[in-house]
Amino acid sequence: MDKMDVLSAGTVLHDCYEIEECICRTRFSAVYRVYDKYLDKIFAVKEYFPGDRCLRDKDGITVAPYLGEAGRLYADGLKAFIDDTADAMKIKDCSNLVKIYNIFEENNTAYSVMEYVEGKTLGEILKKEIYTYPKAMALMRPVMKALSLLHADGLVHRNVAPDNIIIRPDGQPVLIDSGSYHYVASDSEESMTTINRDAYSPMEQYMKKGTQGPYTDVYSCAALIYRMITGTEIPFAAASGGTAYLKKPEKTAKGIDGDSSAAIINALHSNYKERTQTIDDFLAQLDGTVRVNAKYEKTMSWKHTGNNIWVAGVIVVCVVIVAILAAVTISDITRNGKHGNREYMLGSGMTIVPNVVNQQIGDALTITRKHLLYMMITDKEYSAEVEKGAVLSQNETPGRKVKAGNYLEIVYCAGVRQIYAECVIGMPKDEAEKLLKNLGFKVKFEDVKSMAKPGYVATQSIRPEEAAAQGSVIVLGISKGRDDIDENVMTTVPQLTGITLEEAERLCEDAKLYYIIVKHVNYAENPDRIYSQSLQSGSE
Repeated sequence: MDKMDVLSAGTVLHDCYEIEECICRTRFSAVYRVYDKYLDKIFAVKEYFPGDRCLRDKDGITVAPYLGEAGRLYADGLKAFIDDTADAMKIKDCSNLVKIYNIFEENNTAYSVMEYVEGKTLGEILKKEIYTYPKAMALMRPVMKALSLLHADGLVHRNVAPDNIIIRPDGQPVLIDSGSYHYVASDSEESMTTINRDAYSPMEQYMKKGTQGPYTDVYSCAALIYRMITGTEIPFAAASGGTAYLKKPEKTAKGIDGDSSAAIINALHSNYKERTQTIDDFLAQLDGTVRVNAKYEKTMSWKHTGNNIWVAGVIVVCVVIVAILAAVTISDITRNGKHGNREYMLGSGMTIVPNVVNQQIGDALTITRKHLLYMMITDKEYSAEVEKGAVLSQNETPGRKVKAGNYLEIVYCAGVRQIYAECVIGMPKDEAEKLLKNLGFKVKFEDVKSMAKPGYVATQSIRPEEAAAQGSVIVLGISKGRDDIDENVMTTVPQLTGITLEEAERLCEDAKLYYIIVKHVNYAENPDRIYSQSLQSGSE
């Protein structure tokens, strides 16, 4: 994360919360672990800080919104952050929902004070594990019951995803990201803030005026359970058009029956009106207390070869867009109907191709529809050039005349690809460089004095399993040895097994021994510990 983006350790907020470190940075906020010096307790504090609408002032603390439209959006978002956090504070106490204790305004922004939850995120666990259905439900059942409490208070969470569920050391899940809660106003024409995560957000979350409700969280829970038991994320769930090409969960998951599998499929329907409407109904279906028939969405006729999942995704996308635009008939093209727009209508059934590049998917769909065209998502690409979920490219040149009713093919941005470093300390320089380049890193070197064997990696700037954007630079410190080591002098081998690499390096330095690392074992579970050594301790 950009160090200029977040508040420095030691910064004091509200005259009591001393920042220890930033533990999360998202598009709209930063979350810090803080120490309350009056209560002698650790909390989490979430700061409203949308990086594309503001920056830090010269003091490194105060938030300075940009001018113009970005500033207006900043002000709107700040109000929503305060209102939504205030709503969250009214929720009944629930051990599976993160507790909100306070909200305050300071430094031209706002902060919410939350319970600090120890544990691992479900996202971290899912990188290594696929759940059986019974195990998945044991974890998700309390989360879904917590969501039912939210819905009973008229709130929807809108951001149920693996990274927003923390598993405590005792195994209990806690649903976090309270700032995304929102009250549902009946028949409201106001636009909800769009919050979306590709694999866990339904279509309505990509529309500025998409109707959101309990069924929005139903979809997210279904997508999450599908990922937990199959190991597969639904590709661009919100725009993929639903369930026509989804594998039935019972085909690959363990411990699930047909009714529960059908319940998941029905909860993933792209049309919220056809989807399972409440968490309680969904939970009853998953637990097998009611009979369920799967309602797969209709497919289109399409010839394709190979196993490219994006071919299937394109087909499904077409289904949804055809369903959404079903009212745009040929008769709409020839008259000024409610779905047509005569402004773009030309003679002989022609229309003008709009420019939807840089537009979010939902907005692009609206623009395309106004121009009497269908929209088809053909692929996704990772890029830092545009916002995640925005259109990267389109197949037709803007301003070109085409037949009304044609398809505008688009490629959307899936964000910046996240890659993870591997531990290369103790490896030969060339071998480490090749490995990291294959992972997507740019590699630079610097010479360092170290007890690692000369020519071997002694340090790395990005820690193992730390996320980074594809193309990030990782700096490897290459050992040039030590000037004070005489290879002709005998020395006694120290005991290194079971201690940290840092401790081992000090002992090697005292003994005037170089080391190399031939294998890394269980790094995540036992970081930096020496598993074994080739030379017996005490030998010379």
